[in-house]
Parts: sequence; structure tokens; C-alpha cells
Amino acid sequence: MSWFSPSRLVPSRLVPSLPPYSGPYPVGSCDVELSAADLPSPGSPPPNAPATIAFRLFYPAAGSGPSRPIRWLPSPQKAHFAAYARFLGAGSLLSTAVSLAPNVLYYTTIPARRNAPLLHPPGPAWPVLVFSHGLAGSRNAYSALLGELASHGIIVVAPEHRDGSAPMAFVRAPDGGASTSVSYQIHPHKPTAEVYAARDAQVRIRGWEIGVLYAALEKIGEGAEMRNLDPNLGVGGVEEDVLGSFVGRLDLRPGRVAWAGHSFGAATVVTVVKSAYYGGEEMGGPFIPARDAGIVRQITKSSVLALLDMWALPLTSPSAEQFFEKQLPAYEPGGAGGKAVLSVLSEAFWRWHGNLNDTKVVLAPRTAVSDDDEKVEQERRGPYIFYPEASAHLSQSDFGILFPWITGRVLKATEPERYLRLNVRAILQVLRENGTVVAGYSPLEGEEPLDGGGEGKKGGDWRILNPEGGVRGWLPVDMEVTSEDRRMSIGEETGGRNDEVRETEVLGDVKL
Repeated sequence: MSWFSPSRLVPSRLVPSLPPYSGPYPVGSCDVELSAADLPSPGSPPPNAPATIAFRLFYPAAGSGPSRPIRWLPSPQKAHFAAYARFLGAGSLLSTAVSLAPNVLYYTTIPARRNAPLLHPPGPAWPVLVFSHGLAGSRNAYSALLGELASHGIIVVAPEHRDGSAPMAFVRAPDGGASTSVSYQIHPHKPTAEVYAARDAQVRIRGWEIGVLYAALEKIGEGAEMRNLDPNLGVGGVEEDVLGSFVGRLDLRPGRVAWAGHSFGAATVVTVVKSAYYGGEEMGGPFIPARDAGIVRQITKSSVLALLDMWALPLTSPSAEQFFEKQLPAYEPGGAGGKAVLSVLSEAFWRWHGNLNDTKVVLAPRTAVSDDDEKVEQERRGPYIFYPEASAHLSQSDFGILFPWITGRVLKATEPERYLRLNVRAILQVLRENGTVVAGYSPLEGEEPLDGGGEGKKGGDWRILNPEGGVRGWLPVDMEVTSEDRRMSIGEETGGRNDEVRETEVLGDVKL
């Protein structure tokens, strides 16, 4: 037994833990950091662009045997812990809870096998999903959700944004020099010109990072020689080549990569998708990819979006006005339509009327259609949009599971594991409806029987996307947006109770 196992220093029952993944595939995970200079740029690098891109991979794993645990709190743990404490502030209940037992969090692990080789896919290649984190998030902060998706047969790519939105991020020097750090940037939560400029700068970096990330996935899939700056050492300090097992096994056909994110991350992927599809210098906006960039070739009218608690303020920036008015590519003629767009809100964000109205405007098709044109009606049909009762903004991250007593006591959020399971079920079913092969629905994943209207008749986990599917506490959201609603945006709200649902993303503003 290792001297550093929790049973030697801290009773394991006291260590916050993530549940094991329920899908049929074992899950592997590894950290990757690559020099941006070695990869095609999607456009001109923004000011303060990081020298590298960093991301965590979750994927169906092959092999067995011992492996080093993957710590949820990244290395260097003390620096990351201090950053979370600074972000939370002395008055935060989460900060108080975490500071009482920092050593306990050091032992929290991600239930995946470090550096396991990628399992050979049952078909030509594995589907790919890219997930962008929110403010105070990181590549590790959604491990319950992303690992669960991987256990159902998806390669999930979780970038760590170095735009000042993570509590702390470290950037290795490609030449082997000292690493640099990027601290969390504090900005007011009011839509002023200064705030919009600051958020635009962050979106510019985030969009560029995702463009470089996609170029990296292309190179990895091609088998190009890649130098991983993250040592990500295995048992005994041995370097392990993980990326070699990904060659030829990523489905990067145009329109096949799914794009997902939480809060600021959801706004980020909407920006990337619209910019790649409609973009160009004439359109403006914070992120302008070159028209020959790989990300532009990837985004099509078939691209799937999964948006969790989207924070709409970055999308209402004056610099993004033309994109705000553009409909999502899925609604363009010949597109996948609303079946390719999923929005899952928390009850807290559903009650935040300004953000909800802006979200509806972003997600809605722009062109009215006649009822007699079924094909066009399908293309223009609005998205799938739901919220689970008794859920909070941070419930969509790992924090709801790691600290359930806090979310229950302060935010009145209950059943954190079930809430994440509902998110996973919805994402998987949207992928199925858009032709992506993922592991099948089983009674163990859901709470409803596989009756004649399930697998045999409608296919897959059909209930989760049906407003009348009978899923407990899973409520559809009316997509109607009136002219009065359009005027009540984030920028129009004056500080009421709803504004207390603050844009601090993953952790929320959990005050005593």
C-alpha cells in the first residue's frame, strides 16, 4: 500500500469522491500540452495568446493493470488549492469547507485509468466531443460528466483555457524554460463597455485555443510526431506514449465533431460554431478564423451543440451583434435542424429571466415557415431545451457531487449524481438522433422501463428528449420569445433577486 494512499493519512470515507462511470467501456484519461507554434493557427494569434494549448482526454480504454491515480486537484496542488480559495473568498461557504480540510481534496481522484491506450473502436473511428469549461472551471472540473460520456463510447476533449477564466493555469515553456502562470481575472458582472471589452478579449483567446486544439486533433489522428510537454508519467515515473493509440481512430469528418460547454464555455462554442460557419473579416466579432482553417472545414449545418447553462452575456457584446442575430447553422436550409441543438438549464438559470430570454433568442430559428412544408419545418424546429427541478448552476460541474451538503443546504439543489446523469442521457440521445453511434440505452442508466415505445419503437433513450416522456423532475422550457422578452436581456435587467445567480460559473456565488 502506498504511503500516500488516503487510508494511511486520511480515512477514505472523508475524501470527496466521484462515482464510477456506468457505461460499458472502461475509461482512460491523459493530460496533453502542445506547443502552439508547432500547430497550424486558425488565424492571427490574439494578444496574450498562450505559448501552448493544454487539454485532458477522456476516452474508451484498453488494457489493464496498475496505474497511477489521477488527482482531481491538478499539480501543483498547493497552488491550485490556493487559487480556488482566493476565487471563493473568505465569505464563501465553499471556501470555508474546502479550507477546513485541504489535505482531503488532495486525495480526490478521477475514476479513470491514467495513460491507458485507446480501445480499438467497434466501427471505423470513435466519435469526438469538445467541451469548453466555464469561469473558475478547468479541464478536471467536469470529470464526472465527461468521463461518463467517454464510458459510452466517445473521445471527449476538455481544453484548459488560459484566458484568465480558470482559478489558476500554468503554461509550460516549449523550450524547456520556466513555466508561467495565468491567474483568474475578476471583472464586474454588469454589461458595461469595459466588461464587454474584457470578455471579448477572453472569447478571442478561447476561440483561438479551440481552433488550435482542433488542428492538434487532426495532427494526432494523422499520426504526426507530437511532443507532449506534459510528462504525464505512469507507474515508476515511466513516460508512456498514449497519443500513438489515437492514430486513425478519431472521427473528424466535416460536421461530425460535437461541441459542448458549460456557461461561459457554452457561449464560447456558440461563438466558435457561428464564427467558423458565417465568419470572415466583414462579419467582425471577437474570433475570426481564417477561411482555410481546419475548424472552418469541420463546422457544418450538421454540427451538434450541447449547451449547459449557457451564460449569454458574452454573446450580447456589441462586437458580436451580427453573430447574435444570426441563427445557428443547424437551422440553415438543408441543415440538421433543432434536433442537433440541446440546451440543458439548471433551475437557477431557468429562473434568471434576462439570461433565459437571451438564451432563447440565441437558440431560436430566425425564419418562420409554413406548416405544410414538413422538411423545412424540421430544419427550423426549435432546439431541445429542458431543466431539472432543484438544480443549481454548479450542479453541472463536479462540485455538486463533491460537496452535496453545501449545494443542498445553500442552493437547495438535490440529487447531484442524478442531475448529471440526466445531462449525460440527453447528450447521448441527441448524438444518437444525429447519426452518432454510442453505447445503447439500458434500464440501469434510466428510471423508466424499456417498454414498447422505447428501444423497439422510437429508439434509444427516447423519453429524455420527449416533453411527455415521463422523466421525473425533467421539465421542458417554452421557447416562445415575445418582443417584450427580447427587450429584457441581461443588459436590461436591474439588480433584483435573479441577478444573484451570478456569472461566477462553476462555483457560483455561494455566500453564507
